[in-house]
Amino acid sequence: MAKWKAWVGDLGEALINPGTILDKGARIVSRKGISDDIGSSRLTGYSIVRAASMDVAVEMANGCPHLDHGNIHVAEVMEKM
Repeated sequence: MAKWKAWVGDLGEALINPGTILDKGARIVSRKGISDDIGSSRLTGYSIVRAASMDVAVEMANGCPHLDHGNIHVAEVMEKM
């Protein structure tokens, strides 16, 4: 937790949402039906940062202590249509 707090602190004003942990009970819904088998790609949580570019966001993620336990997916938030 100390590593997490340090990483969050280093992000400063770029941090919009420090993170939300998601429950393990996720399901996949598709045209084929509903499945509890989400495999290794399960989303475990998310954080939101403001970055000047995708490269900057990736660099921020590269310092996250979650990398000691798994992967981080970085994506842009779509603007409202």
